[in-house]
Amino acid sequence: ICDLGIVADRAIINGGQEIAQLRTLGAGSVMYMAPEQSLAIPVYSSKTDIFALGLILAELCKPMNFDEKFVIFNKYRRGHLSEGFEHMPELENVITWLANRTDTLRPDCEEILQHDFLANPERYITETAFMSRFRSQFEVKSIIVSGAFGIVFEAYSSVDNITYAIKREEISKNNECFEIREANILSNLVHPGIVRCYETWIESPPEGWQIETDRQLFRKFDYEGFSLYYRNRHRFIYFKMELCMTSLTEWLNLHQSRNLEQTKMWLKQIVTAVAFIHDKGIIHRNLKPSNILFTQNNDVKIGGFGIASRDEKREDISDNITRTNVGTALYMAPEQASVFALYGSKVDVFSIGLICIELFITINFEIRTEVFDDLRRG
Repeated sequence: ICDLGIVADRAIINGGQEIAQLRTLGAGSVMYMAPEQSLAIPVYSSKTDIFALGLILAELCKPMNFDEKFVIFNKYRRGHLSEGFEHMPELENVITWLANRTDTLRPDCEEILQHDFLANPERYITETAFMSRFRSQFEVKSIIVSGAFGIVFEAYSSVDNITYAIKREEISKNNECFEIREANILSNLVHPGIVRCYETWIESPPEGWQIETDRQLFRKFDYEGFSLYYRNRHRFIYFKMELCMTSLTEWLNLHQSRNLEQTKMWLKQIVTAVAFIHDKGIIHRNLKPSNILFTQNNDVKIGGFGIASRDEKREDISDNITRTNVGTALYMAPEQASVFALYGSKVDVFSIGLICIELFITINFEIRTEVFDDLRRG
């Protein structure tokens, strides 16, 4: 325990009994205040600390973002049972014992230490009391995009007060190496033209927890762009990334005119970033407008490294060797799309050439597909 800047003396009378005393109005953190602390005439005792302990216990046992915490804690202050502990009724009883609206009904520290909760905590906290780092440390502001790859949230961090893009992907039992490889690759790519990945972590929620949590979140944002079915419901990998709200795909859809100098600047930024990737011994393999993102300063950054390839045994990744024919078909180089895919880093250069067409020419989907296929055929 720290920060003793506003401590006060207890009022002890004969016999060692504590009495409530007139105190300073508004002293303390509003979020964790006991109801008697916020009265017009604040008369209270050390039982305000017990109330705060009850709120902290609730927060330790249930992941909450800022809004959820505000609602739940206010329910305790009004003397109402909060939601979220229905599956742990004995734990709920302990929390409401500590965070009782009536101060005289709260225990003292000695009574808490003697309670069965501390002697046999496994009776009170079951496996369903899952603590999600994402839900406890981040407040979701919006859902940026979702798809087969997973989902990306705009999320505010309560730890450093910065808003990030948090990407979540399901870890498939059959293709676990893809997600882990993406995390390893991103950790080594620090460049102005590449979306920065600050850290990754894995969560293993209990059966059904993720679906129910997502359902509540999607209802909050009235979002219908993502399936709630997961092949493997027990493991998800999270990427805390630099926030970029717009992709080149969206820009192309919204703009029918082109500024030559601006598009040349973007092309240079893309090529510079890809050169850095290749120097690190990595082939992106999935360059396309949706994986080229814009910062608030209108600079472009490359993302989408989920199927990037690293060849640890070869110094020259431009060499054509047998690789998996993965990627987005529309932007694939001809050698990348073949059954026996023999290719090197030049597949990324071919994709840049196709993106270059869209940067400089307004083109609809049908004509774009025809032109791209013609280029693949030579």
